[in-house]
Amino acid sequence: MHESLDQRVSSSVDKLKSFTDETIHKAQVYARRSPGKAVAWSVAAGFVIPRLPIAFLLGAVARLVLCLIRPVIIILGIAKVCELTGCCACKDDKKLS
Repeated sequence: MHESLDQRVSSSVDKLKSFTDETIHKAQVYARRSPGKAVAWSVAAGFVIPRLPIAFLLGAVARLVLCLIRPVIIILGIAKVCELTGCCACKDDKKLS
């Protein structure tokens, strides 16, 4: 059976949370084992991150999303019309699962 959207979102959030918790734990263990290296990495990250072209990257992503939003909405609309009218094999896919 198909999972509902809520279940899929919940599953994805749980996976992301466990990945984040695991990464934080690994960072804490690393910092306890070699505090000097951890401080050096923190200083390096603090020096590099402010110099990243964040505004440029966010602007590029925004332009990309704005360019793709109309075609995506049109494709989703066509898919919904096909689903409602039964003009495509959508009903056959549901029988197979």
